[in-house]
Amino acid sequence: MIMFLNHYHKLGDSKDSTVLDKALFFRVLRRERYKADRANDCFSLVSFEVGDPESDGSPFDLLMEVMQLRLRATDEVGWLDKRHVGFLLWDTPYRGAWIFANSVLKVLMKHTEAITGFVIYVYPTNLEEGIEEEIDSDGNSSHLTPGTQSDLRVSEDTAFPGRSFQPTIISAEYSKRKGKALHPVFMNQVPLTKRMLDLMVGIPMVIALSPIFLFVALLIKLVSKGPIFFKQERVGYLGKVFTLYKFRSMEILANREEHRKYMAALIRGEMRDRPMLKQEGNLIRCGGFLRKTGIDELPQLWNVLRGEMSLVGPRPPIPYESREYIRWYNGRFEVKPGLTGLWQVGEKNSLSFEEMIRIDLQYAKHYNLLMDLKIIFMTPLTILQRLFKRSNILPSESK
Repeated sequence: MIMFLNHYHKLGDSKDSTVLDKALFFRVLRRERYKADRANDCFSLVSFEVGDPESDGSPFDLLMEVMQLRLRATDEVGWLDKRHVGFLLWDTPYRGAWIFANSVLKVLMKHTEAITGFVIYVYPTNLEEGIEEEIDSDGNSSHLTPGTQSDLRVSEDTAFPGRSFQPTIISAEYSKRKGKALHPVFMNQVPLTKRMLDLMVGIPMVIALSPIFLFVALLIKLVSKGPIFFKQERVGYLGKVFTLYKFRSMEILANREEHRKYMAALIRGEMRDRPMLKQEGNLIRCGGFLRKTGIDELPQLWNVLRGEMSLVGPRPPIPYESREYIRWYNGRFEVKPGLTGLWQVGEKNSLSFEEMIRIDLQYAKHYNLLMDLKIIFMTPLTILQRLFKRSNILPSESK
């Protein structure tokens, strides 16, 4: 109990006025995002820059005093960094957050010049594509065309751009239509140790496997006309789209519409008990062997070295697959996609799509260096075991 209370810093004159430290506040933010995804709700986060609360002239105490009569029992207050305090407003869309923050700002500016603006983060976004909405202090709004100067602008350049002299809304949802990325303020940051592991293992693997790369490239050219590599857009960390590389294992004119329809039905739950299975039709002569051994995936080491993927993580979906996701599935994007993963070293062909998502979400929440090392070690052993088992033959293009 004492350790938990240490996460709070008492502020202002009221004994009940408390603010969470950064670590705990960010855990609360992630928890609220999970709850919002599950309940299909929304929330907003308002940030004020207060500087060092212990320094002379800091508007921190005044801000907290003004907030005392405005915050609800369900709202949370916490440090976003050393200079910014955040106010988490549950079940509040950006319109309500703007009215709330603007009313606070009006009071503050009567007493201090130290606070001249605020930043609003919204989850999920409700802005229509290409349209920004200006809201006045009374809550009235008017649509603005892109590029028009306004007091309400969309920005994703930086989480905290310093003192903001105008209110700013930052979209925080992976939008199916616009393809905007989840904003890092709501997400887990990739640990430096994970990136170091990717480089320390990935670079030697590329060097050691280069003879295999050359052999497979020549083999593909001998048995099939067309390019050696298959390139495809995938959705990765924070919802960003990147180009994934594989050794080509299918014919050039292979019909992939069957896969699109199968995955759409699978994700929507229309085939809830159907497992994730591999597509074996239209393969080139060595394609089955490349897939069973996982050799077709090895060019993704280039994606790993580029920082678009990690050695271990959820498999990156194709954009048309992610467009079928319900909101809580997007938790897969909290970690970089991987060459292998937790469900790949299990009974992956016996898992349903929802079971696969749940395993990926558990990995995204709890992964660590030891877990990654264990999965890397188990991957070749798992492949060898499966080589002696009969493979399923049903549609699935993205493993």
